[in-house]
Amino acid sequence: MTEPTATLEQRPLAVLGWAAFLACSWTWCIGMFLPVILLRDYGVFAWVAFALPNVVGAAAMGWVLYRPGASEQLVKSHAPAMTAFSVVTVLFHVLFFGWVVRWLGGWAFVAVGAGVAIAAFPVLMARKPALLLSAIVWLVSLGAFVTAVANTDIASAPFGSASLELAYLTPAFVLGFALCPYLDLTFHRARQALSPFGSVAGFTLGFGVFFLAMIVFTLWYGPMAIPPDALRVTWSSPRGLEPVAAIAVVLHMAGQGGFTVAAHAVEVSRKLQRRSPGVRRGTLAGLVFGAPILIAAFVLASRGGVAGGPEFYYRDLSATEIGYRLFMSFYGLIAPAYVWIFILPYRKATPNPRQLWSTFVITIALAGPAFWMGFIERQMVWVPAGVAAIVLSRFVLSALVRRR
Repeated sequence: MTEPTATLEQRPLAVLGWAAFLACSWTWCIGMFLPVILLRDYGVFAWVAFALPNVVGAAAMGWVLYRPGASEQLVKSHAPAMTAFSVVTVLFHVLFFGWVVRWLGGWAFVAVGAGVAIAAFPVLMARKPALLLSAIVWLVSLGAFVTAVANTDIASAPFGSASLELAYLTPAFVLGFALCPYLDLTFHRARQALSPFGSVAGFTLGFGVFFLAMIVFTLWYGPMAIPPDALRVTWSSPRGLEPVAAIAVVLHMAGQGGFTVAAHAVEVSRKLQRRSPGVRRGTLAGLVFGAPILIAAFVLASRGGVAGGPEFYYRDLSATEIGYRLFMSFYGLIAPAYVWIFILPYRKATPNPRQLWSTFVITIALAGPAFWMGFIERQMVWVPAGVAAIVLSRFVLSALVRRR
């Protein structure tokens, strides 16, 4: 059990508190920055393609795991994968802070984000302080939104334009946002603390209202918040953020990012303390995936700075944006494939662990190159092929098991 309390909440204030917790734990370097890249490349319709499956997929977990004990059983059975999810998420935020937050606000706001994470960690250990802190962090972000809007003229229209490439990209959004929530330990913490009715209400309110407000904020500042070194080619941002608005945006990023890091660190710490089976293995797996990406991105990015050499670009993408996209492959490829193959129940014969792992490895091997071609080589026509490889893997496995 993730939340150390025997009381299942459905009181209005508790539901509101957990809704705020869910919104803040899910407002991280994807919700605060992926739409910025999408707006740059594809315009406002890309935000819609991002936001709709995101909100619906996250909220749906509270409905799907409505039955008491369902979340607890999932966490018990898949603790290593969930731990890896949290570790990768923490490392992803290190990249985000060192790239986007540092560019927008300098090292001072990187320190603010780290300070929030350190200060929030002990607070998030206890239920009531965690809910109070969640409400405070969300209200600070809402205040930042209001402040930024009040200190800037009406934002210019996003500078990308919708294209067929966006249609190729959308299936990856749908698959990732539909399945990733089931590996998020912070979601399971909230679900296990709420009654069945409270779960439905909290997840619906948390994502349909509180989280949605946060990514509407991203839609507003997105056209003005792309780091100028992200692309080698010349692009035209409508204009930069006004100083007060920039401070509000980077404070929002530092606060929400720090909260998310602390929330995931709390869950991993609890499991390590309890010596939950497989948690050390999951921690190592997360480090093996995320640490090389993080180190390579910063080392290559430093070539144009401290090293004094030419800046690194590949397919006109900077090292840091490539690192960001590679981290995204965990949530668009690896995590959804795991949930699709391992967690969703099989109707008839259930494959054995060896069959499941073999299918998972083969699926990643088949889908991985397609995702690389789409997101790194920037040939989005390959993305549906990668998604299809994931989706078909389960049906192929089921057919093979039934034939034996």
